[in-house]
Formats: sequence, structure tokens, C-alpha cells
Amino acid sequence: MSTSEVLLEARHQHHVFAVKSSTGLSNVVQNLLRPKMQTIEGLEPEDSNHVHLPSQPSQQLINNKYGKRKENISYGHSGIISLSQRTDNTGKSHFYATRKYQRRVEESSRAYRKRVTTAFCISSCLRHHNVLSPLELFQNKDGTFCEVSPFCVGGDLEALIFQARKLGSQEADCYFKQLVQGVDYLHSSGVAHQDLNPKSLLLTENGVLKITNFRFADCFRQSWEAEDQMKRSSTRSGSIHYIAPEVFVEKKFDPRPVDMWAVGLLYMTMRTGKLLWRFAAEGGDEHYDKYLGDRKALWGYRPIENLRNEHCRTVMQSLLDPSPTARLTAAQVLGSLWCLEMELCDAARSEFASSSETSQSPNTV
Repeated sequence: MSTSEVLLEARHQHHVFAVKSSTGLSNVVQNLLRPKMQTIEGLEPEDSNHVHLPSQPSQQLINNKYGKRKENISYGHSGIISLSQRTDNTGKSHFYATRKYQRRVEESSRAYRKRVTTAFCISSCLRHHNVLSPLELFQNKDGTFCEVSPFCVGGDLEALIFQARKLGSQEADCYFKQLVQGVDYLHSSGVAHQDLNPKSLLLTENGVLKITNFRFADCFRQSWEAEDQMKRSSTRSGSIHYIAPEVFVEKKFDPRPVDMWAVGLLYMTMRTGKLLWRFAAEGGDEHYDKYLGDRKALWGYRPIENLRNEHCRTVMQSLLDPSPTARLTAAQVLGSLWCLEMELCDAARSEFASSSETSQSPNTV
């Protein structure tokens, strides 16, 4: 679970305790995450500007770099995630999450390799404090691919919302601003995530949010290309609850407003503790149809109108506009009165300051 401690001058800190994911964490994992643990951090690649393509290292080499696997901690459509622990020469423990990608039914070896390596090449080139960059991708002797990333002790946002039922405004605002900072970086780098949902957002023990799981990510523009050269997306995958309405009706679409729709829904999920609708298809979901009707009425849509901050309501109404061209961009959200008034937690502010000093563009996305 998570608590938010209010400090002087409106500062605050998150205390994110190890929470059970939707698949659960056993006692072995819980014991590994005892409060006495000082730091949980990843082993940086020897050359952070080099993209590591799949190799076939021995199991001994993997154990030496990332420690022995403790146990599986998550099962999902994208694969099995296991936890490993390595102790360095100073006695400090480092934890890693290894995702074993499952090959889909009737998926060829070529398609499987392309799917996994594309996601890795995109995410490993990204450098931002709110984006979790993987450390390595390797191939097992049986042909399956595994991706190693630093382990985030706070679990995912879905587990936090489930445990807390819903988040207060200060805590939700902080996570929201961190998310928008990460999305703004992605979009400015020519990358759209296209599967933003609570399970793809991880938390450190101090409440720093990390965007992960780039399996449906797409490069809509190279860094040297002009805005009018943007590639429109046709990706229709991801968590159906967070898919934007235009994805259901358009053959090709701008992927950036699709991400921003999910960003708005994620904030509402944090504040209400529930999904507003199953999917945003007009005529296909009664709750979404009610939303479309209420947003045009004088009384408005109640879950949004219940938000006390007027500037917050304005941003939510824009992000959840059925018309993608009417939605605010990530940069516009960060420049809104609401976001400008937000206070990040101490850990997020520290990460932001640190990354600003050593900021760098993605290598080659």
C-alpha cells in the first residue's frame, strides 16, 4: 500500500509498501523486500549508448550479472516475470525483474523475434526518470527471449489502486504529473506507447513512477523528420479499457491523442478506484454512452464534476474528449494551471533535478 506524508511548504513523500500484484507475491518475495533494505537499483549497462541485441549467454553468466532467480512474481499475456537478486562486493543487494516473452499461438519464429526485439530496441534507447529502460535482452537455448530490467519494489499502479481502493488528490496528482512528464518525453522523442494502463506503470519504494512494457510502442516520427511527416498508427492492441474511441472506428490515427486519452482515464481510475466504462465504443457500452450524453448536459459527467479543483476538471474534460484533435497534448497539460500548481513528492523532484542535469535525447529511436 502507499501513504503520503505531508511536509512543510506543501512538500510530500510517498511510502509505497510492497503490495501484491494481481497474481500475488509470495512470502519469499515479501521477505526480500524488508524495510531494512537500503537501496534497490539496477546494474547499468557498460555503455549506456549501446543497444544490446539478443545474445545467448550461459546460465552461469546470467547468474553472475543478475543473481539467481528467486521465483516467478507475475503471469500475464506478455509473459512470465521472475525476480532475481545479486549481492555485490560491498554487500549491497540489487534486484532485477526478468520477463520471459511467450510466443503466441500460430506466431512464426520470425514474427516473434521481430515483436520482441522491436519493443526492446525502442525502450532501451529511452533515457528519462519516468521511463524504465531495460538492461538486456537475451535468448534462451529453447529460442525464447528474456528481458532484464531493474525491479521496482512498489509494484504496479493497478495493485496500489486495488489495495488503497482509491487515491487522494495529492497522491494521484503526483503520479499523474510524473506520468505526463514521461509521456511528454516519449512524444517529443517520436515514440507513442499505445498501451498505457495501470499494469504498465511501476513504482519505486519512494513513489517514483516508471513507464514500462513497450510491446505495442511505435515510432511515429524520427528525430530529424518534420511534424507533417508523422506516421499514423493502425495498432489496435492493448488494454481495451484504456483504448481511445477513434481506435475503434478509424483505420489510421495519430497515436499521441490515443496516449493522452489513456492518461486521462488513468487519473480518473486513481481518483474513483474504478473503471468508468468497459470500452469507449459508442453504442457498444452503456456506461460510455451515458458519459457522452452527460458531458453535453448542463449537469456534466458526475465523476469529473466531483473533482474539486476547477483546473483539474478542465484538463480531464479535454483529455477525455471523444474528438482526438480537441485533446490537450502532454506539453499542454504540463503547462496548464493545474499542473503548474502541483507539487511533486521529494523523490520525484530529486529524480527530475538529477535527470535535468544529465538530460540526453534517446540514442536512435
